[in-house]
Amino acid sequence: ALGSMRLPDRKLSTLAAERNIFNSLNEILKSYKAEMISIDLSPGANLPMSAAPGIKRGPGEKLAKIIGRIEFDCAEDVATKVVSEIEDNPEIYSISRLQISRYNSGQEEFRRLVNVDITLESWVMKSTLGRRGR
Repeated sequence: ALGSMRLPDRKLSTLAAERNIFNSLNEILKSYKAEMISIDLSPGANLPMSAAPGIKRGPGEKLAKIIGRIEFDCAEDVATKVVSEIEDNPEIYSISRLQISRYNSGQEEFRRLVNVDITLESWVMKSTLGRRGR
């Protein structure tokens, strides 16, 4: 992301981080009167040390991804503003895919709506201490 970036909170669980992302996205969409079509947030893979060498990890800590996909409809004149605000949000680390499609027929075209589909990424610090290996 180009805005300020939140370092992963060691006290924040993956579920709590996902909830923060979900709430942030809902607030942004609501402020622009965008209609959410779908949202999917899921834990991703652990990141290697080389992916973020500046983020210190303690014993038993791993940096992990949260992958999200959000799709929404909004007025064509606010689509880039919504995307910009999502990217500037400190809960979002990057947008890896963005697709904006104009409706070519139907009521959506008349209302000048576009469909926005975004894949985004955030990070969370996971503790592996206290877990038993197999």
